[in-house]
Amino acid sequence: MPSVRTAVVEVDGKKRSLVDIYDIVLTFDENIQTTIKENACLLGQRLQAVGLGTNHGKQLHIVAHSMGGLVARWFIEREGGNQIVQHLVMLGTPNASSPWPTVQNWVFTALGIGLNQLSTIVLTTKIVAYLLAFLEVNDYSLDQMQPDSPFLKELAGNPDPHVLYTIGAGDKSIVEKAIELQLENQSSLLHRLREKLFVLWTKL
Repeated sequence: MPSVRTAVVEVDGKKRSLVDIYDIVLTFDENIQTTIKENACLLGQRLQAVGLGTNHGKQLHIVAHSMGGLVARWFIEREGGNQIVQHLVMLGTPNASSPWPTVQNWVFTALGIGLNQLSTIVLTTKIVAYLLAFLEVNDYSLDQMQPDSPFLKELAGNPDPHVLYTIGAGDKSIVEKAIELQLENQSSLLHRLREKLFVLWTKL
């Protein structure tokens, strides 16, 4: 949000901050514990609640990052958002799937690194159980961003909503190679971590 005050754009030859260009700037945080479709419905409800429903008579631009772009796309393409939104800007949105080979492997790697660096701290079974429960609860929405997921196939089949889309993207193969290298380097650590987690989980 601070960027709306610091970012400067040129309009009619004059430099202006984003906050000077827009009447109001709103935020919406998607919830990874629900599906992308449910988040899209919630987005529509929030917009409706502030007077930005169908035929609101204003220009509404959405800037979305990562999964937020999928939420916004579903809202625009399937929930009537094309009658509400005039421009969608997507930054790093996994339109063709998540950049990670599997999100679960990435999370286990991060968890393994974290536990390795905290090796002098004794983790209780309650903490480990909480981490595992968190991964399980959030697994469904993350699965929707996996390659060839039914959700992404359905999204790809949507008709043109006739809304301007702008996409900021990068070369995800660089990230994938870095993740693969990290997984190789952490393979023995991951194996030990999973064994410990399994033992602790079975003791609960």
